[in-house]
Amino acid sequence: MKHRNRPTILALAVALGLTGLAQAQTTGTPTPGTYNNNPAEYRNNANHLINAAAAYARGWTGRGSTVLIMDTGINLNHPDFAGKIKYSRDFMGTGLGDTHGHGTHLAGIVAASRNGSGIHGVAFDANLAIAKIANNGTLNWKNANGAMAWASQYQDVVVSNLSANSNYHKTYTDASRQVSLGLWINNHATHGGKNYYNLEMPTSLAIPRNMALTVSAGNQSTGYVQNPATFAVATDSSGNLVHGGRMLVVGQWNSGREVIEGALSGHMCKDYRSNMCHDRYRMSDFYILAPGSAVISANNTGTGTKSMSGTSQSAAVAAGAVAVINQMWPYMTPENQVQVLLRTANKNLRGYNVNTHGQGLLDLDRATQPIGAVGISTTGRTGTAAPITSIAIAGTTTSVAGRLSSVSVVDDMQRDFTADLRSTVQQRGLVTHAQMLDHEPGQAWSARLANVYTWQMQGYSLGQSGTNVSLSLDSRSLGRAGPVSHQITMTNTTQNPWMTYSGAWGTVTSASVIEYNYLWRPAETGAWLQAGAMQTTSQIVPGMVQNIAPIYAVHATVGYRTPTFSVFGGIQPYIVSGHMDLQVPTSVNEQGVMHYEHSRANLRDDRAVGFAGARYRQQIDRTRSFTYSAVANQTGTHGAEVRYTHAF
Repeated sequence: MKHRNRPTILALAVALGLTGLAQAQTTGTPTPGTYNNNPAEYRNNANHLINAAAAYARGWTGRGSTVLIMDTGINLNHPDFAGKIKYSRDFMGTGLGDTHGHGTHLAGIVAASRNGSGIHGVAFDANLAIAKIANNGTLNWKNANGAMAWASQYQDVVVSNLSANSNYHKTYTDASRQVSLGLWINNHATHGGKNYYNLEMPTSLAIPRNMALTVSAGNQSTGYVQNPATFAVATDSSGNLVHGGRMLVVGQWNSGREVIEGALSGHMCKDYRSNMCHDRYRMSDFYILAPGSAVISANNTGTGTKSMSGTSQSAAVAAGAVAVINQMWPYMTPENQVQVLLRTANKNLRGYNVNTHGQGLLDLDRATQPIGAVGISTTGRTGTAAPITSIAIAGTTTSVAGRLSSVSVVDDMQRDFTADLRSTVQQRGLVTHAQMLDHEPGQAWSARLANVYTWQMQGYSLGQSGTNVSLSLDSRSLGRAGPVSHQITMTNTTQNPWMTYSGAWGTVTSASVIEYNYLWRPAETGAWLQAGAMQTTSQIVPGMVQNIAPIYAVHATVGYRTPTFSVFGGIQPYIVSGHMDLQVPTSVNEQGVMHYEHSRANLRDDRAVGFAGARYRQQIDRTRSFTYSAVANQTGTHGAEVRYTHAF
């Protein structure tokens, strides 16, 4: 369809002859499930060519969205529109009925009911706002602007469709020159340079901030689009988009011939200097293809259907797709909804080139799956997401994993999806050492956290590794003799010995461990027994883990040693008391506010893991020795170590 700009009447341009990694979620939307499509009703329209069934199977059909059709009115008696027309306004004074057929056809492509006959729309559960702004094949921007301003009062009108273009006069097309593939210039005295054809400036179109605009690329077989599609890339004096990225320019894809019919995505450069285009944006940035050849939709007479072709039909397909995306993520800005469709378009097309095909063919399967890496928002909004990482816990994982079966994750476009993250929770032993490879009487498990350099004196030992520090005090240092001794070890470390995590879980900044050990050792050689308890407190930067309560663990070891050989075995430390408080994102409301479930996960480990090992020491001379150690536990964890010692 053409527009009429002020007194200038332009020629008629009516178009004649469109399983995911995770499931999206939004409050109040249907539960995703299997889409049992009626093959004829589904395939008669352009739905199958854009993989719409994949979106339907996930539960997304445009429910709750309303699409503004600015055109020649609508067939009010067609059964496909029963109960569909939520808002309407006649700007022509000739009644809402459609005597032309263009508006009815587009409305059917967008939202015809899925009623078991004929066709159904791309967004068959969406509603319609009908603005009659033309009686035939011409319209003017004033009526289009009035229609968008009128519809902007309704918050559920999320996208408007304008399937109309200026038919460029031969004097303009003759002055257009291609300087490289997809790049054009026009130096016409009136229409060229920084001006637009017929002086139709970008500011002559007023798109409300609360809606996107899908516009046809134009049916003329030029390498570049026709007004108002050109306005999509227009910038102001500061280099910002005049229309804020809310315009989606749609070209016509003929799937049978696998070619573009009508305008390509070529860019008419407005600032061409030194043989280079200095425009900040190119038309291909906002150009997408959609089926537009022989599309079947509602007829404006009777109750049947008819076939029409053109970029008008393609634009209507894209408008329906925006309605589907809006149902899934109503909190998204119109410009981001446009970007979702652009970034997920299918480029696997014969002869694809961004300078002619733009971003590719509209694909609702990919558009309803995550874009880029998904993360977890801990800020209360969908905006900033922390990376999803695993968490390893020495205690039970069941209590933690059980809260992660339905987590709200966010993709690169700030859209929320539901994901099962139970597999990110891992079971492991004491984080630094699942067992002590050279277990000796009086050694503290927690001291191993800082054991790189060790200084010892009578009854005392100090271990340090960077900022990790461990201090032990043995009762023998206080002059107590006999087979029994008591040991207190205090360790400060940058990690929690019972778990390790990062990213969306948060960060452990430091942990303090106090360990008590009871040691029975009648002599330097022979049998010995040791039992102990540990308390760990953690300081954290909250994420999904909001708090870690003090963790209490116990352990026990028995052994027999000679000057050169020793064996040992027992129960490695396991948690008998402790919990963590979790904050797990579960849903997002229509304003983009993230909702969280707060819960407490018990870390108590109901299993005691046994271990056994042996050590052999070979003395080279008075100051040097080699130690060979091996150990294994009942879970299958095992290790061996060779250590060289030189005492100075």
